[in-house]
Amino acid sequence: MQKFWLYASLLLTIVSCKTETASNDPNVFIVDFNKEITIKYSELFDAFEIVQLKPLTPIGSLDQLIYSEDQIIVVDQTVNKMIHIFSKSGDFLAEINNKGNGPSEFINQRGVRLSKNKEEIYFYCPINKKILIYGLDGVFKNEYYLKDFLSVGDMFVVDDGIVLVDFVQDDKDKKLIFLEDDFINYHYLKYPKEGAREFEFEGGKSDYFFQGTEEIYYKEIMQNNVFRILKDKSIECISIDIGDKGLKMGKNRTYSFQEIFQEQIFQDAFIMGDGLVDLGDYILMGLWQAENFQMIISEKETQKAVLLRTLENDMDGILKWGPFTNFDSPGYFVYPINYHFLNSIIDMDSLPDEKYKSEINKIGDADAEDIILLVYKLKPDINIKF
Repeated sequence: MQKFWLYASLLLTIVSCKTETASNDPNVFIVDFNKEITIKYSELFDAFEIVQLKPLTPIGSLDQLIYSEDQIIVVDQTVNKMIHIFSKSGDFLAEINNKGNGPSEFINQRGVRLSKNKEEIYFYCPINKKILIYGLDGVFKNEYYLKDFLSVGDMFVVDDGIVLVDFVQDDKDKKLIFLEDDFINYHYLKYPKEGAREFEFEGGKSDYFFQGTEEIYYKEIMQNNVFRILKDKSIECISIDIGDKGLKMGKNRTYSFQEIFQEQIFQDAFIMGDGLVDLGDYILMGLWQAENFQMIISEKETQKAVLLRTLENDMDGILKWGPFTNFDSPGYFVYPINYHFLNSIIDMDSLPDEKYKSEINKIGDADAEDIILLVYKLKPDINIKF
């Protein structure tokens, strides 16, 4: 079951970005439910490789993964509360495991990000309320205490600072904050309307924020809206119009996810689900219909959106169809898989090309639970015909 349903205890209040953009109508992407397409891997990707991770300390839980041109960063937040740093080929480079309450130390970590120059790692410790900066060699560099904010749920590095997702304990009045690169001055981001109140959101977790190629996305699931935080820190709202197939709920009370789920079944209705991938000129998003998970793909320029039947793997054939990639690695789809499972599904004779066989053969002696990454590099120019 996708992460969306795991937050069954969370209450949602139905709100809408349209009320906050009275003079500036949001972009509207109309979903055509009469059209369903299949997209092949070869339409999206121009390269594929397999990477075997070789950690010094075993990875207890892969909670966050950052794949870039130069290195791979794995965050084990649940089990060991540490950060692993690997070379592009998966070789061990360093660990960040300096746990404690003193200078340079942390209890746990959120919002792990590469710096803009990709030479440092930033992350936030919610217990000690500070941002820590480490080098890619695992050596501590600096830290900045953020006493003004109750708890930061996530953060994103932008050109001249950091965008923080500020959470509070009662799960209300969450806000977006721009922290300047001096780590002192900050201001709250506003709705996309002059004089509007500060941008607030209810019912979301950091799982509903996504790193795009040059933008940050936030999915307002119950209203089928997507907010784009642009490079200049302005906020743009996209409304995903699913017509009479949308879930209809009253607006004067809060609802649990269980109530929403039951109403979805009763109404046979759709709402936005997990997952969002920025494909440059297109956005790939999840769509829920009770227990069924679908995808929609929308073209930014034309604002057209259609149902996506599946992502068909016509390249390496290891995974017959593609699920969402759950990790913020703009420019790539990265699927972690343990060696035992990979070995169980691979038929070397059925691989369509010798170059894919050579990728498989790169894997050395591996234990059953060792993590293998299937890495697909997105084409710089994608052209999908609806």
